[in-house]
Amino acid sequence: MPYGVCADPIKELERRRKMSEAQKGKHRSEETKQKMSEAAKLRAPVSEATRSKLSRGRKGKHQSEEARRKISEAAKLRAPVSEESKQKMSEAAKLRAPVSEATRSKLSRSRKGKHQSEEARRKISAGQKGKIISEETRRKISEAQKGTHHSEETKQKMSEAAKLRAPVSEATRSKLSRGRKGKHQSEEARRKIGAGQKGKIISEETRRKMSEAHKGKHLSEETRRKISVTKKKTKIMSTS
Repeated sequence: MPYGVCADPIKELERRRKMSEAQKGKHRSEETKQKMSEAAKLRAPVSEATRSKLSRGRKGKHQSEEARRKISEAAKLRAPVSEESKQKMSEAAKLRAPVSEATRSKLSRSRKGKHQSEEARRKISAGQKGKIISEETRRKISEAQKGTHHSEETKQKMSEAAKLRAPVSEATRSKLSRGRKGKHQSEEARRKIGAGQKGKIISEETRRKMSEAHKGKHLSEETRRKISVTKKKTKIMSTS
């Protein structure tokens, strides 16, 4: 048993509670933070065996609602992450080894059957509102995605998962439509999309699937009118 850990689980919980109370209101100096950062860099990376032990140790454990609430409240009191910290985090992430297929498979299996509650979805949505992704961030995301290709197995899994999703409601479609109104792709973006589509050949199998997916679907008069207006605008822009 590690040094300082009580054999009695009740006493151990009490010890942790006292330590937590003692740390409240304390703030580390910039010098201390710097020393901790330097010490962390010198640590040996966590081995796969240790990761496996930690994973097994957490299986079946769930945080209580009280613990979740405290974590949420503590996160709200934290100062926003500075640009310097974001840069450091980005650099550290680049040095990490890529996630192995075995790890990806474990993560995928652990998430199966789990669904976020409506309350959780609402909070995530509220947290994302008003956030604007800078052009620099967009460029970095684009660069990171270049050269990435999904394996046939992954494509198959994505296809199966898409089939199980509930159809998009009319209310959601309306929101998406309103959100795109007034937005236009730049000429550079149009050129890149066009260049990316050139030379692509849709297989007969894909054409058949697309045809099957559209069978039985009927566009409303309003949708037909909108498509007609959009096509007319596109034709005018291409000829001007």
